[in-house]
Amino acid sequence: MMLERPKFLIVAVTASCLMSAPALAGTEPGPEIGTILVAEQAAGSPTMAPPMSKMKDKMVRKGERLITGPFGRMHVKFKDGSEISIGAEAELTLDDLIFSPDDAAANRFEVSVVGGAFRYVSGGIAKLNRQQVTLRTPLASIGIRGTHVLAIVDQNYAGCIVLLETPGAKGKPSSITVTANGKSVTVDKPGWGTEVKGRGMAPTKPRTWSRERIIKMLQMAGSDPNLVD
Repeated sequence: MMLERPKFLIVAVTASCLMSAPALAGTEPGPEIGTILVAEQAAGSPTMAPPMSKMKDKMVRKGERLITGPFGRMHVKFKDGSEISIGAEAELTLDDLIFSPDDAAANRFEVSVVGGAFRYVSGGIAKLNRQQVTLRTPLASIGIRGTHVLAIVDQNYAGCIVLLETPGAKGKPSSITVTANGKSVTVDKPGWGTEVKGRGMAPTKPRTWSRERIIKMLQMAGSDPNLVD
């Protein structure tokens, strides 16, 4: 898969016209589930209106949609300590987060990524109930185990996903299971990845990725390229 900056379906969103979708009449906002630590050229719906060129320390809620513009980025930290960073021209929805340290079975984390590059670091929910942590893209779902994951969804909804060393847990077991078109592969070696190249296609066999490719993906996800050794 090429790593040029994808031209997503939301490419018409620009710095001057980022819009937040209004709250539906009579709809109560979802519960607060996290905080935007830093963002540039970003917007969300419905609680962050109006869009801002820069923002920090803004809460996010269940059900909220987050968008970045052509030069945007965003870093969100959730209540369980997990984090997501997204780069330019990205869009995701915060589908669900329940963090219950005293009831492992009640925990749940679900995010849908429509397009763009993102990086996810797991938190308390993954430790308590990793089966209930799911990152969805239009063509695949990613299940995690104590994981630091980096991925891109391109303009055709195809995606590439790579496992990174988990911060503060170097050498400890971690893995991602990528499922598409009824087929699954598990990646359990940092620096290895898989791809879903189009509709109706299964994930490719995991293989090692070059340091240069991972650095490029980190940059596209609005993240520090020094995160890779």
